[in-house]
Amino acid sequence: IPLSFLYSTEFNQIKSDFMDFCLPNVKISNIEGTSYPEGEQLLKELVLKRMSQTLIEEEALMKLIKASGGVIRELIKFLQRSCLEAKAKQEKMINEKSVEEVIKQEMIDFQRQLTDQQYETLKRVHRVKGIGKDETVLELLHNLCLLEYLNGERWYAIHPAILPLISG
Repeated sequence: IPLSFLYSTEFNQIKSDFMDFCLPNVKISNIEGTSYPEGEQLLKELVLKRMSQTLIEEEALMKLIKASGGVIRELIKFLQRSCLEAKAKQEKMINEKSVEEVIKQEMIDFQRQLTDQQYETLKRVHRVKGIGKDETVLELLHNLCLLEYLNGERWYAIHPAILPLISG
């Protein structure tokens, strides 16, 4: 089930009818923002089970993994878009330039939908790594601007593709 639904007041009304399992995001960084190599390696292995290493540069793959925030669905989406970008440019493999273009486009897509209030909430979450329980937070969880991690403790981070909009 979508993470944002777990935070919704409507969830209690129907949870007895559904299994309330939420696939957690893969930890690719610690709460302090430092790299977590075990999670990065797990996602790398996942990608390389679906495609040959000869189709993507190592640096491009690592950039995709970091940009995904550990969200498998985001990683696959970025990978697919990077493949299309490389193919459109008639590249033989997915390179960093293709990946950077996809990440930039994702940031622009997020930027279009964010309100001033949502920006302020994202800045607060980035500072404290925690959330309140207001409608703005639910919207940000729903559209993946905010990511939840359940790695020992529950904490929150800004989607890496929009982090430059918040910290810069």
